Amino acid sequence: MGNSLQDQLLKAGMIDKQKAQEANGQRRKKQKLKNKGASPDTEPGHDAVRAAQAEKIARDRELNRLKQEEVRKKSIAAQIRQLIELHRLPQDEGETRFNFVDGKLVKTLHVTDETASQLGRGWLSIVKLDSGYEVVPAKVADKINERDMTAVITHEQTGEVDDGMDDPYADFKVPDDLIW
Repeated sequence: MGNSLQDQLLKAGMIDKQKAQEANGQRRKKQKLKNKGASPDTEPGHDAVRAAQAEKIARDRELNRLKQEEVRKKSIAAQIRQLIELHRLPQDEGETRFNFVDGKLVKTLHVTDETASQLGRGWLSIVKLDSGYEVVPAKVADKINERDMTAVITHEQTGEVDDGMDDPYADFKVPDDLIW
């Protein structure tokens, strides 16, 4: 007799099918409660599963941090681009060569005499946009410098407006070969 007691009672008509299912449900619930009460140490491989979960969580956090950093960098680059494009001065390809240092290279911009003078005094600054250079006011260069220090090439604000009144050498003309 391979039939269980429950099957025998069903065949005999002593219990109906619904009562048999309720009894099975209660038996399963008791078994689950018994299994849940088991300590984690008795389950094989539980420590490995926990370690793998912790490693996955750490990896996910690191990936999320990297994605957020990338989004922040793109946002800063977009802000810098917008500042430069809104405030750049038109380059008229003036007759005066203005030399400046970008890293280890000496670069040249052709600007007007007035723009060269303002660049020399620190009222204007040269900033890098993609592979080219733009001239912007010093206040804009300050804002760009707060976001990315490598974008501003020349920026030496003197602070005060110098109109040449206090210059002791104002009477002396600078030779052409000294302007670089």
